[in-house]
Amino acid sequence: MGARHWAVWQHVPCATDMNRAQILDREEARRPERALALVDRSGAFEAVDPAFRALLAGEWPHDDGARLPEPVRRATSIGDPCVGRTVVFVFRRVGTRVLCRAERRDFDTALSPRQHLVAGNFAKGHSHKEVARLFGVSPHTVRCQLAEVYRKLDVHGRTALARRLASTTPVTRRH
Repeated sequence: MGARHWAVWQHVPCATDMNRAQILDREEARRPERALALVDRSGAFEAVDPAFRALLAGEWPHDDGARLPEPVRRATSIGDPCVGRTVVFVFRRVGTRVLCRAERRDFDTALSPRQHLVAGNFAKGHSHKEVARLFGVSPHTVRCQLAEVYRKLDVHGRTALARRLASTTPVTRRH
């Protein structure tokens, strides 16, 4: 390899890294904090935002961090979103790479309006029967709705439900 070729070749990795960063910048220029990663077909990271790594570590604390965890890799190959306990991953092909966006799950919108009302009344201390009377349904229906709420919010028990609802529902003050 000639001296000129060698001089140019030394700058190729830097130019490649800059190109990867520009892909992420173009994608999320409007957002103040982005959580993106650019991966190859095998799920190996080529460029990763710190916020993406943080969300990934929260969902899979024991993962090595060199590539996407297996459930996320499977979802990238299919093209469907990957919904974890606390994070949702969505994907878009960019040439031969995959752009991955991680977003914290919004538990407030995970519930239907009725589920929100049932869960809120139950969390306040009302019994299944009292909630059932309030909404004109059977106690069995309330139990089924609460089971679905527990599953969606990944909580177990009334206290955990009350804490989760308090952390996701805005507090309104009366003047």
